[in-house]
Amino acid sequence: MRIPRKAILSPHSIFHKMWRTHNKAYLLQPHEEKRSYLTCIKEELKQRCCAEDFVLHGYCIMSNHAHETGQVGDRLEPFSDHMRRAHGRFGLEFNQRHERQGAVAYDRPKTKVVQDQQALRRCMFYSDCNPVRAGLIPHPTDIRWKGLSSCRFYAYGEKNDFSAMLSVPAWYLALGETPELRQSRYRALLDQYLVEQGKKRDPLAGSGHFEGEEGWVEEKRVELSQWLKDHRRAPPSEALPPG
Repeated sequence: MRIPRKAILSPHSIFHKMWRTHNKAYLLQPHEEKRSYLTCIKEELKQRCCAEDFVLHGYCIMSNHAHETGQVGDRLEPFSDHMRRAHGRFGLEFNQRHERQGAVAYDRPKTKVVQDQQALRRCMFYSDCNPVRAGLIPHPTDIRWKGLSSCRFYAYGEKNDFSAMLSVPAWYLALGETPELRQSRYRALLDQYLVEQGKKRDPLAGSGHFEGEEGWVEEKRVELSQWLKDHRRAPPSEALPPG
């Protein structure tokens, strides 16, 4: 059963929007197509929308689907109208570029309501990590996804053709008083999320003979290294235990 969006979203709802290509075909596989999709989103926002209508917080574009997060305003219609225009424009331009006919999108975008700012943070991390889960890049900030997700904007303050359409969420602003501090804490939280999801080795696990905080592990490694050096220098009779 198709549930009306107005039954899910309410004014000022935080949303997670997912748009999928028809039959899950890799229509967006070329990075040029990913950028074309983002261009349609950006230009429709610039031409017909304002911050009172809705805002976008983040995005990540994959080969057969796209993720966007944001928040609607007092009314739902501007957000729905924007999606219809932007997706219709992209579908038309895509078919013209490739001299094809037929559907580009699978039905309408799926829109979920996000509970609060903490849930939004995890949702944005989930979106950022899509290329990592797909095995395309080792880390969400990898240069190969530059501009195709909002991750580098939040991690390094890096601006691109699409970062101007983003509105920074409250949870990110709460990370610190300066951009540098917010970026540093964002990277740390993102790495923590990757560890939790099994996509990054836990730095607290250590390696070799020690497990614990990174500084403590390094201190114990130095001590062990020095012990081994001292005993290698000692005469065999002194290095061996008595008995």
